[in-house]
Parts: sequence; structure tokens; C-alpha cells
Amino acid sequence: MQMQKIVIKDGWHGLWYRVGAKGNNAWRVYLDLITRYTERHRYYHVFSHLTHVLEEFDQIKHLCVNPDAVEMALWYHDAVYWPSEDDNEEASAELAQKILHEVRLDLLPIKLILLT
Repeated sequence: MQMQKIVIKDGWHGLWYRVGAKGNNAWRVYLDLITRYTERHRYYHVFSHLTHVLEEFDQIKHLCVNPDAVEMALWYHDAVYWPSEDDNEEASAELAQKILHEVRLDLLPIKLILLT
């Protein structure tokens, strides 16, 4: 799993700079996401699920009009997950909007996360 974290970290940082995020928050935001995907209460929506989704996307991203926006949506699609709640997707989208606003990115329509 350590190698997965290194590969995915490099992918995150590449995405961060490709989309033109402002500031030096890439590492902080990455750690927040990884912390979320490794929470103890998760069963399926875990780090390995995220890596699987990103690996699958890597095979088809050449078909996307805006692959960076889709990739960012995939990073956030299960960022908030509480098994007893039914609004996890909306909460994940709101988190993404908040973080991306902080780094002055208008890359990601909230609907994109809700579709992932």
C-alpha cells in the first residue's frame, strides 16, 4: 500500500499544478483527503477504492473534454462518508467546492461530483 500512496500522491500533486491551484496547500489538501479515505468507520469507500477509481479513470481520461475536472471530482466523490447518513455525496461536493474556492479554482461544478 505504501507504493500506492506514493503513486497517488504524485498524481495528486500533478493534478494540483495542472489545474493552476493557487498557494502551497497541495500537501495539506492531499493529507486531508487521505485521512478521510482511511477513517476507521469506512468499509468500502476507502483508500483502495479511491486508487482503483483513479486507475480506471486513467484508462479513459483521453476521452474527456476536461479530464482534470473529472479527476478532481473523482478525488472528492467519497471524501465525506458516514454509513448512517444519506447525504454523503452532497457533503463531498460541498467540501470540494469549499476547498477549491479557497485555492481560487472554479474548476468543478458541484453536479460533477454528484454524478461520480
